Parts: sequence; structure tokens; C-alpha cells
Amino acid sequence: MIEVKATGMLDGLRILEAGIVQAAANALKGAMAAAEASEKSSTLFHDRTGATRASIRARRVGHLAGVVEVGGAAKFLESGTRAHIINAPVQVRPGIWRFIRRHPGTVARPFVSQARERAEAAATYAAEFYVQEAIHRAR
Repeated sequence: MIEVKATGMLDGLRILEAGIVQAAANALKGAMAAAEASEKSSTLFHDRTGATRASIRARRVGHLAGVVEVGGAAKFLESGTRAHIINAPVQVRPGIWRFIRRHPGTVARPFVSQARERAEAAATYAAEFYVQEAIHRAR
């Protein structure tokens, strides 16, 4: 009679599972950092006040999810705007104000979409790297 014990195999699988969970967390961290850096360094738009770039923040949401939040004029920059009426005063120079009646609209500057693509590429690369490391450690 031959007795087969699976304790060594089970220990290896537990190590592998822990390594894969850690790999996913590391890949997420890298992807979020890549997205935040891409948005902050984008040359697709000129941020006159700095408010849009200053509003960019990456944060974890749950165990294996994250978001990069952006405020300021991001929604207008990302999608662009159609021509529209502005009834607010605009300061041309110190002490000189004028009213703009019609704004021609703005061209879309999809810096958030570009950052998402970079984050996805970074996550894929990092996941492959970290999973290979986890497999190597589990041997």
C-alpha cells in the first residue's frame, strides 16, 4: 500500500494564493500611481489656475479596487464643450472687465481616458511580473 500525503502540496498552494493576492494588490497600487502621474503630467491641456491638476488624487476603494478622482474643469476638458453663452464678467487685465456673450466651445482633451489606458497597461505588466514572482516563491 502506498500512502500519499498532500500536505506539502496544500502548503504550496496556500503560499501561491497569498502571493497572488499580494500580486494583485501590488499591481493595483502601480496602476493607480501610473494613472495619477499620467493625469498630473498630461500635456493635453493647459491648467491656468492649477486647480485641475491639484485635484487629482488616487485612492483605494475596497481590497482590490481603486479610483483616481479629478475635479476642477476635468469634465469639460475630457469631453470638450459645445458653443455656449456666458453671461459672467471676465477680467481681461487688472481693472479691465468685459462680458463674453458667446464662447466657441472647446475641443476634447481626453487626458483621463489616456491615463486609464496607461493604468491598464501598467496593471497588466505588474500582474504578470508579480504572479511570476509568487509562483517562483511557492516552489
